Amino acid sequence: MLGSKGSKKSALKKAMVFFMGFLFLSPLFSAPSFAKSPNERFEKKKDSSASISGRRYEKKVVMILIDRVGFTDCDGDPMCPSNDTPFLSQIASDWSSGAMVSRSYDSASTAADERGGGFLTIGAGTRAAGAKGSGLCFSYEDIKSVKLGSGGFGEDFKEERDERVNCLSWGGIERANKNRSSKDYPGTLGELLESNGLKTGVVGNSDTYYGKCRLAPLICADKSGFVEFGNVGNNLSIRDPQSPGGYVVDVKKILDESRSFLEKVDFLVVDTGDTARVDRQFLASDEPALEKERLRALRRADVIAGGIAESLDLSKSLLIIVSPTAPRWALMDRNYLTPCFIAGPDFSSGALSSRSTRRKGIINNTDITATILSFFGLKSEPEATGLPVFSMKQGDSSEFLEDIRALYRQLPVTRRARWPIVIGCLVLGLISLCFSAIILLRNRKRKRLTSRDARIAALLRFILLVLSCFPLSFLLASLIRFENVIYPAVFTLVLSVILAAITWLFLEKKRFLDPFAFVCLLTLGVIVLDMFSGSRLPVAPLLGASVLEGMRFFGLPNAFVALLISVSVWGVAFLMNRPLADTKTTRYLSWFILCAISFIVGLGGLGANIGGFIAALSTYIFFMLALSRKEFDTKLILKISAAVLASVMFMLILDFFLFHSHAERVAKSGISGIFSMISNKIQIHVGEFSYLPTPAILMVFCAVIALLLIKSRKPFVNLLWNNYLAETSASFSILVGGLVALVFNDSGISMLAIMILVSVLALLYRALAVLSRRE
Repeated sequence: MLGSKGSKKSALKKAMVFFMGFLFLSPLFSAPSFAKSPNERFEKKKDSSASISGRRYEKKVVMILIDRVGFTDCDGDPMCPSNDTPFLSQIASDWSSGAMVSRSYDSASTAADERGGGFLTIGAGTRAAGAKGSGLCFSYEDIKSVKLGSGGFGEDFKEERDERVNCLSWGGIERANKNRSSKDYPGTLGELLESNGLKTGVVGNSDTYYGKCRLAPLICADKSGFVEFGNVGNNLSIRDPQSPGGYVVDVKKILDESRSFLEKVDFLVVDTGDTARVDRQFLASDEPALEKERLRALRRADVIAGGIAESLDLSKSLLIIVSPTAPRWALMDRNYLTPCFIAGPDFSSGALSSRSTRRKGIINNTDITATILSFFGLKSEPEATGLPVFSMKQGDSSEFLEDIRALYRQLPVTRRARWPIVIGCLVLGLISLCFSAIILLRNRKRKRLTSRDARIAALLRFILLVLSCFPLSFLLASLIRFENVIYPAVFTLVLSVILAAITWLFLEKKRFLDPFAFVCLLTLGVIVLDMFSGSRLPVAPLLGASVLEGMRFFGLPNAFVALLISVSVWGVAFLMNRPLADTKTTRYLSWFILCAISFIVGLGGLGANIGGFIAALSTYIFFMLALSRKEFDTKLILKISAAVLASVMFMLILDFFLFHSHAERVAKSGISGIFSMISNKIQIHVGEFSYLPTPAILMVFCAVIALLLIKSRKPFVNLLWNNYLAETSASFSILVGGLVALVFNDSGISMLAIMILVSVLALLYRALAVLSRRE
């Protein structure tokens, strides 16, 4: 028995020695792992981070910010392989994903990415502007070791531990938005949540060695610039001189702080930090090194997102992953698309969309506030432009993702190609104008042209017909993808020449339909057909700004409305020149078609452009009354104004009950919203005048003078009205419509310019035709 007990004690001692030796020696076997930083170890832990099976918190909303990444940074693009970001890859596959338009009021500024306009816009629910120093936000962790002296930021905190976050630059933000339509809205999301008893919190920063940058609180701050709970302090990052900006995020600390605040708050914003730090070194780093650091930053962000998701019950909580600001290289091209992922109730595998964009896979940054408020059963401010995001179910997400990637790559190329091509067309038009003027002036008293001048006049008419085909070529070029300026330039030129040649060949000697009228009506048909088939043409157009640049995400952009008005009026005017077409039936039919076009422009489900509707209807009414030789006096103008106003009210009622587009939100906002809209339009007009002051002022001046002269009682003007009624009526109505557009549309100067350019082409073509005695 004693021997048995001794052997047992000996075996126990050997086991204890072996166990202690194992504990002592085990770190040596894993030395390479422990030699790495904590963040690098987290980067290797992919399997656990990719899991979203851990469910704990319910009825929470967590927004994770992976700032300053482009759409192709998180979708399996070669520069960001999906196996390096397993959680983002999984959430894109299993839940809803898409591209978010991250534009704010100051996106076009070179310092926009430092001012936080994208963050403020998300929290405001409408466009907002950032301010210098917007990232100067502080929490208790920053000041607990600092004596709270007079005049210091510590005065805003209590002496005991205060978990609030204070945005010191809130006064500057309010001043930056003072004269904008969004002046009262920074802090809307935080204010609405707090007023309804919901707690908000924020964790994380993107500080660099050069200064503080805490923009995340701008999303959830209240109207006073405070977030109820949060930590944006220095203890969330690790000093690393080898990393861009000199710091990297402390992944473990971020995860611990986030889980801690989830116990207290209903809405939590988490800034992963490193992607923004890397992007700030865009101009100071070589591209290969920058891409390597971006990939490492994305890996850390992926771990943070996956770790937080494990703490959420995604059947009852909402997880939103966004990039509030586009990367620097994209901003330089005015490409505002950034990735967005949403997981939670009512979201499934598919593409994100909203009623504010009505485009598959694309949402607006102003939609995020409405989505969060809707999750909590709250209503957003009536003046807010954003609407809740929803998921469009589909089997394979690769198709729509590839479409968005193609669009993402196409937008900057189209923007670079737009002005050289448009300016080239304007130069060609100016040359044609000069030669046409010479021919017209030299032969104004001759009864018949010389053979040489007749040939020149015919050539000029064909060139003008080619120029009239360019807008149609611009529209059709929007449907193709190209990688440089040369291809769209050649495409538009060749297509315009071919269309003009075919039209000239078949219609030049026909008595019923003029070639110029056919081109106008064909352009009109293409625009209307596109409206009924999903409005693909305005996404990346050569004519006017993209819907992503112009903040009109569905319906007709103003440039398209101006072109539609011009070609419809001149198409009808040229029809009226033909003896077989100038009948009472044709006039009534034309009046019906023009009224239908104006209502299509304003209808919420199609054109959705109330300003364009007012301009179109005004133009068409003046045109048809001028054709009927009505004398315009004050009484008639008042009747026209009353008819337009009644039509606008009818369109607003239709929109309120059926379509719920831009017009409904303006109507709901009441007088204050209408004044905000007017203020916004005035600012845009001032911007247009300041951008091109001389041409803009000259254009408006000439339009007003021409409008006054065209209705004078001088013999020459009477001759025009008597002998060229259709052309004079068209010119008169286009000038009226252009000035109306100047008042009611954001880019009224551009609309007036397009309408005048089309009219000049039409008048020159008609004058040369009369001179050639071909009609």
